[in-house]
Amino acid sequence: MWAMELTGRAVDRTVEAADQGDDAWRGPWWLLHGLAAIGSYGLGGFAWEHVLKAADSLPRGIRAAEPAWLKLLPDIKLTGDMRVMQDRYGTRFGVIADFSYPPDVDRSAYLIDMDASGFSVLAGGGVFDDLDQAAAAWRDRVGVSAERLTPVPLTAQALTCLMWCEHEEESVIGDEPRPLMDEWFRGHRRIHEILTALPERGTALPDYDPQYHDIDVTPMTDPFTRWYAERHGREPGREAVEALAWEWLEGMQPGLEHAVSPRRSEFFRELISDWLDDPVTDEALALLPEWVRWNGEQAGVPALLIGLAVSAAVRGDAAG
Repeated sequence: MWAMELTGRAVDRTVEAADQGDDAWRGPWWLLHGLAAIGSYGLGGFAWEHVLKAADSLPRGIRAAEPAWLKLLPDIKLTGDMRVMQDRYGTRFGVIADFSYPPDVDRSAYLIDMDASGFSVLAGGGVFDDLDQAAAAWRDRVGVSAERLTPVPLTAQALTCLMWCEHEEESVIGDEPRPLMDEWFRGHRRIHEILTALPERGTALPDYDPQYHDIDVTPMTDPFTRWYAERHGREPGREAVEALAWEWLEGMQPGLEHAVSPRRSEFFRELISDWLDDPVTDEALALLPEWVRWNGEQAGVPALLIGLAVSAAVRGDAAG
């Protein structure tokens, strides 16, 4: 709604300024083209329709003076290679894709930062001159779990994260970090463009099939119960373990069942804390740190990183 209102105001400003005979029309006119280039989920087309509407009100002399590249902005395309980095937790992905404007000019590397700690969501993005710049920026953003990682060809898990991020319903809550909001529209638009272009290149997209019913928790609960009993000399409560496993697996992106991270610990601690009037809530919360530790060991996460994730599960603080 905000973006649609902004588009409408830009049209009004463009038309009003054009009648005044100065250059004040150029700002809102260029803004409309920018909105058409980054608008996601129909907003780009909506903005372009309004570009055409505003164009009818501009004098021919003004339109003839606009730069040739301006009308190319909405036609940016995926034109090059794609690379990915997945952090050592396994929940953070940095997909780097080459984009350019027709006819293959002004090439750039677009970074899509995705977080699959809970739902698979956009965490940020940005435009860079090349692959190395984008990779360095992603490592700086992610921190210790991404140190010394280098980009590799696009993996099935990263492609699945892109697909799931495309389908997840996201809304602005109000506490989003600035790097995310800076890329809110453009990041989702670039994800859509990638997923549209890949089948044309012969790459099959994964199915979006999140499991919310008939979840088999046994492959998780049985080995965890044995591990816990060996570690503590007693078995945990079966009902609490099953409830914890169900919450953990519900809607989980395939391949990330054992992945852990401080953010994932915080995410599930909040979910479990919202089990109102459930007799196993406290027990499940008490089990969560050991559940995180066991899963991290299954995934081969380094001990130091497991410790950070366990600490977040204990205190409900993912700052580490």
